[in-house]
Amino acid sequence: MTHSPTPCAIVHGTAIALCLAALVNGAAFWLKRTGLIDSAHYQHYLAYKSSLQITGRSDPAWSEVRRFQSRALVRLYSVNRVQALAKAAKYAAVAVLIGLCAWSWWRASGGRYLPAQPLFLVFAAAVLIALAQSWRYHNGAFLVPAVRTLGFLTLLSTAAAVVSTKNLRILSNYLILLLLLQLIMLPFELSWGLDIYTGSAFAYTPGDRAVGVFLQPASLGLFAAIALSAFLCFGDTPATMRLLAVCLSGVVVSASGSASAMLLWVLITGYALVSAAGLSGRARAGVLLLLATVVLAATPWLTARPDVMASLWGRVEKMQAVLDGAQSLDVWLFGQGLGVGSNAAFHWIRYAASVGTPVPALPAYAGSDSTPQTLLIQTGVAGCLAFYAFVGYAALRDREARPLLVILALASLFTNLLEFFPVDVLLALLLARSAAMRNRPLQRKTAGDSGGPTPGMR
Repeated sequence: MTHSPTPCAIVHGTAIALCLAALVNGAAFWLKRTGLIDSAHYQHYLAYKSSLQITGRSDPAWSEVRRFQSRALVRLYSVNRVQALAKAAKYAAVAVLIGLCAWSWWRASGGRYLPAQPLFLVFAAAVLIALAQSWRYHNGAFLVPAVRTLGFLTLLSTAAAVVSTKNLRILSNYLILLLLLQLIMLPFELSWGLDIYTGSAFAYTPGDRAVGVFLQPASLGLFAAIALSAFLCFGDTPATMRLLAVCLSGVVVSASGSASAMLLWVLITGYALVSAAGLSGRARAGVLLLLATVVLAATPWLTARPDVMASLWGRVEKMQAVLDGAQSLDVWLFGQGLGVGSNAAFHWIRYAASVGTPVPALPAYAGSDSTPQTLLIQTGVAGCLAFYAFVGYAALRDREARPLLVILALASLFTNLLEFFPVDVLLALLLARSAAMRNRPLQRKTAGDSGGPTPGMR
């Protein structure tokens, strides 16, 4: 299927809508953390914290501070009806994008084309089986949280006509602009924001970790690394602009204090440097392996978190718990159903309970913090293997997007990409690009579409 020449203004408008939705999604959290709204709670937190006069983590009062910080987080994450509507902006933005994709798909093929790449079909089948599992085991109670995954699959199925290099370049440029806004917000957040997270060696004051509008420090850091990767893969800008993007994202990553984001940022920056140096594939792999080893060894100091590696092993233990807790062979193979165990399900059940609606019991592992865990819960071993086989095959075929897909695959081990807006949109578009390929890997080829000289990262 050929890419439909979607009007440039529509592509720009849709990319802007996605970035605005990401800003609105986390605006209430950031405004409350900095005291611009809900100032009474903000002042109460500062007064209580200063009354303890702690000197560090070894202080006997530190455990009480951590308990108080946990209660403060609950308040920051809570939303009223207006804020809930604002968070729904991301659903509207994705719906608009799906509409654009469907329109372009109809213009390009008259409705006769559907992706037929085998691994895409296997993944789609796994998602549909998981939807049936949700009805079977939960009587459709998790259909609302399942909208995120169904939207991801729908976008993946219809986006083949809009995933040209030109359109992906436009999106990557706007993602960098969104990252620039986070950088602008950093000084205010780190100077006046409530210090409710454990510290980073590069934060302005001990205890501060930046969040921006991404609700979690790790999410902000991972977004910075992924946005940089997309910009380096698809951007067609001078070397000075690419260097500026590397520095910009590095500041945001360090301010987030995320070990996983630091690792990905070093890998993507290192890959760009060794590619520019013209090293052989074996030499590139050796340099990147060395960089990864150094960063992993230094993360306890870089993040000021001596137990930071425990968070990685904690994710592995959660995945093992999911497999060990499978009630039957079909649950082990095909999961408990779409929407189950997701962060959306966790918040949906809390909201339904608050308004008196009967809700199912939350599983012990509710609130997934990695994509494999989410897939194992919802789609079972079959769905998890199908997803990663699809991503791996896409990386093999699409030389231009390969570095970005590798970074996304690594990031998926540390966060749930299927609920990570707007990264989930970017991933769906890249996979749709692979599913639309026919018999040969995608090359950067036409001057009108690509505008760049070579495949891969420049």
